[in-house]
Amino acid sequence: MTTTTDSPAAPPGVAPIFSPLFAINPEPTLSHLREHDPVHRLPGPEPVYVLTRAADAEAALRDPACSAAGGQEERSRRSGAPVSMLNTDGAEHDSLRRPGAALLGPAAVRASSGALAAAAGNLVSELPARFDITSAYAEPLATLALLEILGLADHARFGDFDRHARAVSVAIDPMPSPAQAAQGALAMGEFDGYVERLVATAPNSLLAQLPSRFGITPEQARGIVSLAVVGGWSPLAEVVTTALELALRDDGPADADLEPWCDDVIRWHTPIPFVARRTISALTVPSGAIPAGAQVLIHLGSANRDGRRFPDPDRVDAQRPAASAHLAFGHGAHVCLGTALVRAVVPLAIRSLRSQRPGARVASSLFVWRPGIFPRRPMSAIVHGGVAT
Repeated sequence: MTTTTDSPAAPPGVAPIFSPLFAINPEPTLSHLREHDPVHRLPGPEPVYVLTRAADAEAALRDPACSAAGGQEERSRRSGAPVSMLNTDGAEHDSLRRPGAALLGPAAVRASSGALAAAAGNLVSELPARFDITSAYAEPLATLALLEILGLADHARFGDFDRHARAVSVAIDPMPSPAQAAQGALAMGEFDGYVERLVATAPNSLLAQLPSRFGITPEQARGIVSLAVVGGWSPLAEVVTTALELALRDDGPADADLEPWCDDVIRWHTPIPFVARRTISALTVPSGAIPAGAQVLIHLGSANRDGRRFPDPDRVDAQRPAASAHLAFGHGAHVCLGTALVRAVVPLAIRSLRSQRPGARVASSLFVWRPGIFPRRPMSAIVHGGVAT
C-alpha cells in the first residue's frame, strides 16, 4: 500500500485509515467510520472515497456507475496485469466470465470433489505430529486444489506451480507500491509463460480448449488462470489457516454445522479486505453521494463487520441467519468465481484433519493477525496432539 492519510475526523486513539497503526489493528478505525463517516473521503487532491457499511458496499458493487476497469487501471498499468474479469466491465467482462465459470464454477467444483477430498486426505496422512498450519497444510492444499480445478493435476509439478503461485500473490494488492508493482509485473510475466508451456503439454484439457469453445484468445484464457491464482491461492490458504485454527479449539463447531460455520469464518476474516472501483457517473449509496471520476475503495472487511447487517459481528456463529449473505466474495456482476471452490475446500480441510487426527489442537489459545492492510492475513499456529488413524 502506498496510500497513507491523516483523517481529521478520527478522534484520539483511532488511527487514520491506511496508516501504520491501522495496519496493526484496523477494527477501531473501521468501526468509527461505519458509525460516523461511512462515505469517507481521503485527504488529497484526487477524490478517493472509502465505503465501510454493508448497505453502501453492496449498492456500489451492483451499480454500473462503479467501473472495475477504472478501479484497476493504475494496478493494471503498473503491474502488467493481463486483461481479465477483474479489470473489465460489461460485454468484455461477460465474454471472459463464461469460460471462467466453466473452468472454476460450481459444476467444476462438484466434478472435482472426490479428487479434492483425496488430496486433503493424502496431505493429512503425511503431516508430522506437530505442524505449522499454513506452511504444512493450508498452502499445499491451496496449490493442490487449484491444480485440480484447473485440470492440471496430471501435468504440472507441484513445486513449480507452488513457486509461481507464491510469486504472483504479490500482485493481489490493488494499490501497489512501486516496488510491489515491479515485482508483480515480473512474476506475472513469468507465470504467463509457465501457463503457456503447461497448456501445450495438456492439449485435451478444458483449459487448453477454452479458446476454441468460447471464442477467446489463448492470452485471455491464461488471464483467467492468472486471476484464479493471484486472487485464489493466497486467500484460500489464509482462510483455511483461520478456519482450522478456530476449529481446533474446545469450542470448535460440530461437524453438522461446519458449512455455515465456515461461511461465517470467511465473513469474519475477509482475506481480500477491499476492492477498487472508479465512478463513471455520479454514484448514490444509502449513506451519501460520490461524484463521477472518483476512486472508490469498497471495504468488504468492514462491511462484513457491520452490526446493521450482522448482529454480534465480531463472533463466528454457525447459527447466524443467512450466514452466506456476506460480501467477502464481492457482489453483483463481479462476484468472485472462486466462491464455490473456497466454500468446498475450507470445510473439507477441517473434516479431513479431524477424521485422521481426532483430538488435535492448536498449541496457542491466542488468535493473532499479521500487521498489514492488504490482504488480511492470520499468523499461523502450531497443531499438536491427536492420534493418526
